[in-house]
This record gives sequence, structure tokens and C-alpha cells, in this order.
Amino acid sequence: MKRYVGILIFFVSLILICVGIDKIRSSGCLPYHKETTTYYDKIEKLEKAKNNFEKKLFQALEEKDKETIRSLFSKKALERCNDLEEGCQYIFDLCGGYKIKTVKDYYSPYYYALYDSQEYNSMILEAYCIFQTNGHDYQVYWKQIVHDNDSSSIGVYGIEIKNVNEPSPLHLYLAGIDHPGRQTAYSYVSRLYSYKDYGTSNNKYCLPAEKTWNDMFDPDVLATVPDQDKYYMFCFFEIGHDNMFYSTWIKNTIEGQVVYMEASISETLTMLSIRTNSMGKISGIKVDLKLKITDVPDGITGFNSDLFEKANVYKMPAVFIEKASHEKTTTKA
Repeated sequence: MKRYVGILIFFVSLILICVGIDKIRSSGCLPYHKETTTYYDKIEKLEKAKNNFEKKLFQALEEKDKETIRSLFSKKALERCNDLEEGCQYIFDLCGGYKIKTVKDYYSPYYYALYDSQEYNSMILEAYCIFQTNGHDYQVYWKQIVHDNDSSSIGVYGIEIKNVNEPSPLHLYLAGIDHPGRQTAYSYVSRLYSYKDYGTSNNKYCLPAEKTWNDMFDPDVLATVPDQDKYYMFCFFEIGHDNMFYSTWIKNTIEGQVVYMEASISETLTMLSIRTNSMGKISGIKVDLKLKITDVPDGITGFNSDLFEKANVYKMPAVFIEKASHEKTTTKA
């Protein structure tokens, strides 16, 4: 009997010791494990950033306050956005001037570090919120840099607001505020990343029909592009279609628009640039592994075997392999 009492006393004492240690930890006298503390600190920081953004945005929408909207953005986003005025006016016309009620919010944090630099890392918040105003429901999507070694990046990068009944767009999070004037850029980027023409029997990836090309590209420019370059480009979009965009921005030019995108392929970051002309057609696409922002010449630039080799892409879409193999055989013959 004494043996059982002793065991019981031992376990009760152990429980009391554990409870005591937990109370000491919660008081701050004994810290939790460093990783646990860091994790909760990050979550708290993200939650605070989310709540602060929603509070300021909704107040600015109710009062149609452009300066408060501007204050939400990072220095880098403002430098890359030359149409913030149009964006503010669009969202004010869409859902401004009335009291706002939050219905649902959600956020998805992730952490990003460039592979070739130990000094660069970011804590990035991508979130959305459903809100009601003037009898209608809307969704706001936004991307926000909560932590970064580059202070000019900290702040909101891109905002998209739409009616909940509208189809969800491809979230490019272009610097600034999304508005209809950016539709051309959205349209082409979305089509490039979603175009797949599968065969009815072998389900292999194929190039779109010539008419599809001409719908998207300037036909005069396209006529000078070799088929091999077309294959490499569409392999790039096929392989990278489910990857993320780290930052995107748009530049309005006299001729049309240029969209710059830090886009990944097989976990390798690239600078993708797409230029459109005054007719709304793509006149140039360029990819650069060195992340350089340069002029975009006519045609397709940078899409080649060297790109995929450096990005560690070892398996290409089947139709490309067949095409390359056939051309090699023909050359030898």
C-alpha cells in the first residue's frame, strides 16, 4: 500500500512542478524555447499588420481619403506605381463613401529568401477580406511586406478590390491599386500562364494554333520569331504556371505598357518582362536570370536551353522533346 501511495505522491509532485514551471514561463521569468517564441512573435506581427491595414483602408474608403491610401504603401511600391491616382478613384467609385463592416478575413504568410544572398529575407503577408458596404459585398486582396532587410520594401505592395460575385482574377499584385486600365496586362499574363493545348489522344503539351498566337502577339513581330524560341517560351510558362510571383509592376509608355515580374520557374527566380504596343498586342517578351530591368526588344528573348539548365529543369514537356529530337535527326541526315 505504501508503495502505491509513494508512486501517487511522485506523479502529483511532478504535475505540480510542471504547472509551476509553466506559470513561471508565462510570467516572463523563464523564456520559452527560442523557436517557439520567434514563431508566436511572427504570428502576432502578421496579425497586427493585417488588422492595421484593414482599419486604415476601410476608414480611407469611407472618407475617400487618398493620402491615407498612399500612406499604406511601401516606398518601393510607390516608386513602381505611376497610376495610383487612377487606382484610388476606381475603388472610391466602386465602394467608397459608406460605412464598412468586415465579414470575413484570412491571411497566408510566407517567408522568402533569395538563394544567392544570405542577407535578403522577407516576411510577406498575402491576405483577403470580405466586407460589406452600401448593401453590397466586396473582397479586398493585398500583398504586404511585414519584414525585410530593405526598409524601402516594408509596407503594402499591391491591392485588388472586386465585387464578390466577380470571378477571382490571377493575383499578380501589381504595385499600387488594380483598376480597369491594367486589363491588357492582366489579360496577357493570365493567358500566357494558362494556355495549354492538349492532344485528344496522347495528352501532350502543344503550341497553340497560329490564330491564337496572332490574337496575342503583333503578327509582324511574331513572323520573325523561330518556332524553337516559341517552344522554349511556352515550356517556361507550362513549367512555371503553378509558381508564384514575388513582385510585379507595370510601366505605362507612349506605345503601350510593360509588365515586369519577378517570376519563379522550378524555384529559380527570373525577371520576366512583357511589352505591349499601342494596339494592345504583345510585341516583346524577355526573361533574365540575373533579375536585370532592361529594355524589352521586339520578339522573344532569353528563352533557350541555357535558361532551363541553369534553373535545374531536367524534364521538359513531351512535345518539346519530340520536336527537338526530330530537328536534331533531320540536321544529321
